[in-house]
Amino acid sequence: MNDRPKVAWAEVRGDYEAANSSKYTIARRYGTTVAEIDARAEANKWSDAKRTESTDRIILISRLLGVLELQIEHLEKAEMTTNGEKEAAVLGKLTENLGKLINMANAEARGTATETETAEMREIRNKLAERINALTKK
Repeated sequence: MNDRPKVAWAEVRGDYEAANSSKYTIARRYGTTVAEIDARAEANKWSDAKRTESTDRIILISRLLGVLELQIEHLEKAEMTTNGEKEAAVLGKLTENLGKLINMANAEARGTATETETAEMREIRNKLAERINALTKK
Protein backbone atom coordinates (compact mmCIF):
# COMPACT_ATOMS: atom_id res chain seq x y z
CA MET A 1 0.00 0.00 0.00
CA ASN A 2 1.24 3.50 -0.85
CA ASP A 3 1.77 5.65 2.28
CA ARG A 4 2.53 8.76 0.25
CA PRO A 5 0.12 11.64 0.96
CA LYS A 6 -2.28 12.64 -1.80
CA VAL A 7 -0.84 15.35 -4.06
CA ALA A 8 -2.82 18.61 -4.21
CA TRP A 9 -2.79 18.73 -8.01
CA ALA A 10 -4.91 21.90 -8.23
CA GLU A 11 -2.28 23.73 -6.18
CA VAL A 12 0.56 22.16 -8.17
CA ARG A 13 -1.13 23.34 -11.36
CA GLY A 14 -1.47 26.88 -9.98
CA ASP A 15 2.22 27.04 -9.09
CA TYR A 16 3.23 25.44 -12.40
CA GLU A 17 1.20 27.87 -14.49
CA ALA A 18 2.34 30.90 -12.46
CA ALA A 19 5.96 29.90 -13.25
CA ASN A 20 7.27 31.58 -10.09
CA SER A 21 8.96 28.40 -8.82
CA SER A 22 11.05 25.80 -10.55
CA LYS A 23 9.44 22.44 -11.25
CA TYR A 24 11.94 20.89 -8.81
CA THR A 25 10.78 23.25 -6.04
CA ILE A 26 7.11 22.59 -6.82
CA ALA A 27 7.72 18.83 -6.78
CA ARG A 28 9.46 19.03 -3.40
CA ARG A 29 6.78 21.33 -1.96
CA TYR A 30 3.92 18.97 -2.86
CA GLY A 31 5.64 15.61 -2.42
CA THR A 32 5.77 14.56 -6.05
CA THR A 33 8.37 14.41 -8.81
CA VAL A 34 9.22 16.58 -11.80
CA ALA A 35 8.38 13.64 -14.07
CA GLU A 36 4.91 13.36 -12.51
CA ILE A 37 4.37 17.10 -12.90
CA ASP A 38 5.46 16.99 -16.55
CA ALA A 39 3.17 14.02 -17.24
CA ARG A 40 0.19 15.65 -15.52
CA ALA A 41 0.83 18.99 -17.29
CA GLU A 42 0.94 17.30 -20.69
CA ALA A 43 -2.04 15.00 -20.08
CA ASN A 44 -4.24 17.82 -18.76
CA LYS A 45 -2.91 20.50 -21.11
CA TRP A 46 -1.84 22.88 -18.37
CA SER A 47 -1.01 26.34 -19.65
CA ASP A 48 2.71 26.87 -19.97
CA ALA A 49 2.48 30.33 -21.54
CA LYS A 50 4.58 31.82 -18.70
CA ARG A 51 6.90 28.81 -18.40
CA THR A 52 9.63 28.81 -21.04
CA GLU A 53 12.47 26.34 -21.52
CA SER A 54 14.72 28.64 -19.50
CA THR A 55 12.24 29.41 -16.67
CA ASP A 56 13.75 26.89 -14.24
CA ARG A 57 17.27 28.07 -15.08
CA ILE A 58 16.35 31.72 -14.46
CA ILE A 59 14.65 30.83 -11.16
CA LEU A 60 17.63 28.70 -10.10
CA ILE A 61 20.16 31.42 -10.93
CA SER A 62 18.09 33.91 -8.95
CA ARG A 63 17.83 31.54 -5.96
CA LEU A 64 21.54 30.76 -6.12
CA LEU A 65 22.41 34.45 -6.10
CA GLY A 66 20.21 34.86 -3.01
CA VAL A 67 21.89 31.94 -1.27
CA LEU A 68 25.34 33.28 -2.16
CA GLU A 69 24.41 36.67 -0.74
CA LEU A 70 23.23 35.12 2.53
CA GLN A 71 26.33 32.92 2.70
CA ILE A 72 28.61 35.92 2.14
CA GLU A 73 26.84 37.89 4.89
CA HIS A 74 27.19 34.91 7.23
CA LEU A 75 30.90 34.53 6.48
CA GLU A 76 31.50 38.25 7.02
CA LYS A 77 30.17 37.88 10.57
CA ALA A 78 31.78 34.53 11.36
CA GLU A 79 35.25 33.90 12.67
CA MET A 80 37.48 31.99 10.29
CA THR A 81 37.55 28.70 12.10
CA THR A 82 37.80 25.32 10.42
CA ASN A 83 34.03 25.42 9.97
CA GLY A 84 34.28 28.90 8.42
CA GLU A 85 36.91 27.67 5.98
CA LYS A 86 34.61 24.82 4.93
CA GLU A 87 31.77 27.28 4.40
CA ALA A 88 34.08 29.48 2.32
CA ALA A 89 35.00 26.45 0.22
CA VAL A 90 31.30 25.69 -0.35
CA LEU A 91 30.75 29.32 -1.30
CA GLY A 92 33.61 29.11 -3.79
CA LYS A 93 32.20 25.97 -5.36
CA LEU A 94 28.69 27.45 -5.59
CA THR A 95 30.11 30.57 -7.22
CA GLU A 96 32.10 28.48 -9.69
CA ASN A 97 28.99 26.48 -10.59
CA LEU A 98 26.96 29.66 -10.95
CA GLY A 99 29.52 30.95 -13.43
CA LYS A 100 29.34 27.73 -15.43
CA LEU A 101 25.55 27.81 -15.41
CA ILE A 102 25.45 31.42 -16.62
CA ASN A 103 28.02 30.73 -19.36
CA MET A 104 26.08 27.71 -20.56
CA ALA A 105 22.82 29.65 -20.45
CA ASN A 106 24.40 32.36 -22.58
CA ALA A 107 25.64 29.77 -25.07
CA GLU A 108 22.18 28.22 -25.19
CA ALA A 109 20.59 31.63 -25.78
CA ARG A 110 23.01 32.29 -28.64
CA GLY A 111 22.20 28.87 -30.07
CA THR A 112 25.82 27.76 -29.82
CA ALA A 113 25.41 25.26 -26.96
CA THR A 114 26.38 21.70 -27.80
CA GLU A 115 24.29 18.71 -26.72
CA THR A 116 27.00 17.90 -24.15
CA GLU A 117 26.86 21.45 -22.73
CA THR A 118 23.07 21.31 -22.56
CA ALA A 119 23.18 17.97 -20.71
CA GLU A 120 25.90 19.30 -18.40
CA MET A 121 23.78 22.39 -17.72
CA ARG A 122 20.83 20.22 -16.70
CA GLU A 123 23.10 18.20 -14.39
CA ILE A 124 24.61 21.31 -12.79
CA ARG A 125 21.14 22.87 -12.47
CA ASN A 126 19.84 19.79 -10.64
CA LYS A 127 22.87 19.59 -8.34
CA LEU A 128 22.63 23.30 -7.53
CA ALA A 129 18.91 23.02 -6.81
CA GLU A 130 19.60 20.16 -4.40
CA ARG A 131 22.44 22.08 -2.73
CA ILE A 132 20.39 25.27 -2.42
CA ASN A 133 17.55 23.31 -0.85
CA ALA A 134 19.95 21.67 1.59
CA LEU A 135 21.48 25.03 2.55
CA THR A 136 18.15 26.79 2.99
CA LYS A 137 16.84 24.04 5.31
CA LYS A 138 19.61 24.73 7.86
